[in-house]
Amino acid sequence: MIKIVFVITSLSAGGAEKVFSLILKNIDKTKFNIILAIGKKEGPFLSNIPDKVKIKELAGSKKSSKSFFKLLKLLQIEKPDIVFSTLGMNTTSALCSLFLSKNIRFISRFGNTIGVDLEQRVKKDSYIKYLVQKYSNLLVLKTTEIVTQSQYMKNDLI
Repeated sequence: MIKIVFVITSLSAGGAEKVFSLILKNIDKTKFNIILAIGKKEGPFLSNIPDKVKIKELAGSKKSSKSFFKLLKLLQIEKPDIVFSTLGMNTTSALCSLFLSKNIRFISRFGNTIGVDLEQRVKKDSYIKYLVQKYSNLLVLKTTEIVTQSQYMKNDLI
């Protein structure tokens, strides 16, 4: 059986959260052993998660940076075949990948167009924040696979 750890900040009302909850609800539990690693165990989509999915709250916070050590420990204990992350947890998962077996497939799913987000939102807020985010995204690009929602997002990442 293939073990997959899905990693997300929370299951609050949003598109990525809904997609993750639908995947977790519909994935074949006879073929996959599923663990949901969640920054803060909250949100309306939690009710969609089947009983067969093991839920591990990481930090009690939606801030992904607070989840790093708990996620790393969880991945060391569980030894998954695949780690599939989204939103803020992409960077945290990618950072964990540096300390774990190269046999684990790390998959990152971006929720928005990175180039546009960096240039139009983050750079205007703070140049330091911009540099941190830019280098965090470069780390995520080192993951095994990246899922994008459109050709435009794919081209932006390339």
